Amino acid sequence: MMSSTVLKNNVGSVGIAGVGNMGRLMVECLKKNNYKVFCYDPSPKAQEFAQEKGAHVVLNPKELAQNAKLIIMSLPAPKQVFDVIKGENGLIESLSSEHVVVDTSTVSPQTSQEGARLVATKERGDSSLEGTRQHCSIYNP
Repeated sequence: MMSSTVLKNNVGSVGIAGVGNMGRLMVECLKKNNYKVFCYDPSPKAQEFAQEKGAHVVLNPKELAQNAKLIIMSLPAPKQVFDVIKGENGLIESLSSEHVVVDTSTVSPQTSQEGARLVATKERGDSSLEGTRQHCSIYNP
């Protein structure tokens, strides 16, 4: 098992997309363990919670990817997953081969797999980077 010190040294900052029921617990845990956390959530209530816990709130998913190489998505439905990944100012506008995207969203395996495909191919016309990004889907089949 990797120690949290080794993980902190290798990760740097962590980005959380979605500060709802699951995301807020992740923010609390990461901050308690002294991680630098960046959060994106369009809800003012979620933004306020993240700031109170000491996280940095960003305006959009693109900024999230600009500030953290490890991004954890915890979103409530497919629309939000696709908006965060490929919507206006979405993650794919700032992803590089150094990013790891973990999807813990409450969605079907098919939605998570499509999200993984989008992250891996950076579908906005740049398929030359196919397979250079990592995406991890966590779901209960």
